[in-house]
Amino acid sequence: MARNKKRIIDIGRLDARIEADMYLNEHEVSLWTGIPVSSLQKHRHYSKGLPYRKLDTGHVVYKPSEVKQYLENCKVVPALEAVS
Repeated sequence: MARNKKRIIDIGRLDARIEADMYLNEHEVSLWTGIPVSSLQKHRHYSKGLPYRKLDTGHVVYKPSEVKQYLENCKVVPALEAVS
């Protein structure tokens, strides 16, 4: 029987790691961006989405500055319609 582990992430610690541009794991990135872990995993599988690094140990990490830049580049600004 598989046990579902709950991860507890200290928000203060997470904010400090983001501010210091320290690498984050997928659970921290999920909490920070609101993107579900399963979506992050699927994006990696299909080679799309947020930039990441895969370490020799198999761990996946994300650099906050690169995540911010990626999200900024995805921003859509609707054009203003002309008022008649």
